[in-house]
Formats: sequence, structure tokens, C-alpha cells
Amino acid sequence: MVNIALGSAPLSACPAGDANGDGHITIDEILTAVNNALNGCAALIESVTATYAANCGHPTDVSSVFDSCLRQRVCTITFTAPDPAFGCAKDLDVTYMCSGDPALRHVYVAPEALHKLVTLSCS
Repeated sequence: MVNIALGSAPLSACPAGDANGDGHITIDEILTAVNNALNGCAALIESVTATYAANCGHPTDVSSVFDSCLRQRVCTITFTAPDPAFGCAKDLDVTYMCSGDPALRHVYVAPEALHKLVTLSCS
């Protein structure tokens, strides 16, 4: 077992070692443990993909609306975008990742998504 202790965060606060529980420690798991230790174990929003109005037959990439959320632990925005399907109440589907966590996170906003608060969180 490898223990990495940097900074003031206790080791128990940082995922380390066999993160996926498969009985093997991979290079990615070691890198995750090192990154967590170096960054004080603070998971931050790394990437965001967002699609608006897919339910109306006009899926529109609105990922750039969430650019201000990158490198934040928690981010709340009021969603606004041009109307790609006039007369149809549109949904919003957001997928994002947090640093040190390979799992995808998902936020779905039911129609009408325009002007709704959307929160992404890695805490």
C-alpha cells in the first residue's frame, strides 16, 4: 500500500489506493491519489457537456454556457440560451466530471429549462 501525505488534509479525506475496489491498484488510481493530495482533496468541475432542446427534435450544444463552472467546486447559473425550437418547451441535459472521480455526473432539467437555476457540484 502506498500512502501519500502532503499538505494538511488527513489521509482519510482523500480517496487513495484501490479506488474502484477491483483488488488492483492502477497507475490512474495512483495519479488520482497524488492529485488529490496535491490539490487538498478538493474535487473541481473538469468538463461539461450540455444539450438543450433534444426533446423538441433540435438538440443544441450549449456546453459553453457552463464554461464559468470549470475549476469550481460548486457552480450555480441561471440557464439562458437562444431558442432553437420556437413553441416547444425545451429540456436541458448536462453531464460533467469532477477531478479525481472517473464517474460522470448528470443533471436533467425538465421543460421548460430556460431561466431555471442549474447547479453542478463536486462536493
